[in-house]
Amino acid sequence: MRRAISRRQLLVGLGGAAVAAGAVGVDRLVGSSHRRGAALVTAPSGAGAGSGRPSYLPRDAAHAFDAQRGVYNWTAANTVRHAAGLSRVRAGGAAAEVFIGDSLTAGDVGGATFDRLRAWPRIYAATLAADRVAEGGTGLIRVADNRFSDARWHLGAGWHNDTTCAYAATTGARATLSSSTRGTAVAVIYRQAPRGGSFSVSVDGATDGPGFAVVRSRGAARLRRLELTGLADAAHTVEIRTLAASAVVLIAAEIRSERGLICHNVGESGSSASGAGLLSWSDTTTAGGAIQPLTLFAPQSGAYGPGVSTVHCALGTNDLVRGASPDEVTQAIQVIHGACPDVDFILYLQPQPGLVAPVRWARLCTAMYTLADMLDVPLFDLQYLLGGYAHERAEGWVGDQKAHLDPAGYARWGAAVARVAVSSRA
Repeated sequence: MRRAISRRQLLVGLGGAAVAAGAVGVDRLVGSSHRRGAALVTAPSGAGAGSGRPSYLPRDAAHAFDAQRGVYNWTAANTVRHAAGLSRVRAGGAAAEVFIGDSLTAGDVGGATFDRLRAWPRIYAATLAADRVAEGGTGLIRVADNRFSDARWHLGAGWHNDTTCAYAATTGARATLSSSTRGTAVAVIYRQAPRGGSFSVSVDGATDGPGFAVVRSRGAARLRRLELTGLADAAHTVEIRTLAASAVVLIAAEIRSERGLICHNVGESGSSASGAGLLSWSDTTTAGGAIQPLTLFAPQSGAYGPGVSTVHCALGTNDLVRGASPDEVTQAIQVIHGACPDVDFILYLQPQPGLVAPVRWARLCTAMYTLADMLDVPLFDLQYLLGGYAHERAEGWVGDQKAHLDPAGYARWGAAVARVAVSSRA
């Protein structure tokens, strides 16, 4: 049963000083400002997975913690849709999962360097593929990720990054997506608007047939998904070209197959659960025409193709760096959870970043377990599995002095989740 969480329940045992209000996010801080505090004591030995009960686990925790796999409250009852999706793929069908998060999900391996192809959701998908859960395509490839852009996109003259999307208002502006992933269909996600412009979509240079379409994006404001199907089972290049001097707003695109698990990594660098604006996952305001991330990427937004079975939510680092309390983080995640009905919801406790003192991070750890109890959802504890910043640094799993992991660290994260998932059978 999903119950509302009272402020009092989440504040029991919490509190403590916060960092200065208005602090910038972890994705924008320079290395000289990090803390070199010792890693949190996750268990009697402090050694991570398999070492016992986390020290921050609430004394009144209502569910079981799996010390070997680092997951709390993973049950058949709260992962029904997730298990059914994987079983459907094993039987030759399709399913989709969505990954909401910050730069740790987006694949930041240090500074402004992103490697989404080795981000932990991608490792999760690749690990599952070895257990007959075939991959079904690229998943949504965002055209804009805060101030960054995925390397698979090339935005030509006339395109502008608007944090959660890109737009062009000149004729002939070209945006090109190239991927080595094979598929038989291409989808383009765009925004329809009262003054929206026209654009063409061409797959592999087509000017007609199943690999070509002309789109008129004028209409009532809403998210739209264009699908081009019946393509050759191959890698594809997709070109979007504006046809008039009216604004075209592009969100994402994907290359997919008719079968397989599609993992949509929509993580946004610099984002947080709490707060306001285009970097907040819980802010759903639309003032000034803003397109907030949850509006774009919630399961029922219209952005996705095959039915979404599961939403993975990994947030909290930037919240604490910016001075939010554990209560504010968990209240914001409730908003995100509420925008994801009819899917399974999996929480992630991120590993302690170098920018947050261990004692403050431990308070968030406890609050996240309380949240998992109240929502009755699974919680993967990456603090327990990876040990936090100092331990990760000693093991060589960090990508910088802030919070980001290197490919080896993300590989451990993705594989740990997949090991639990492969045991799920509908």
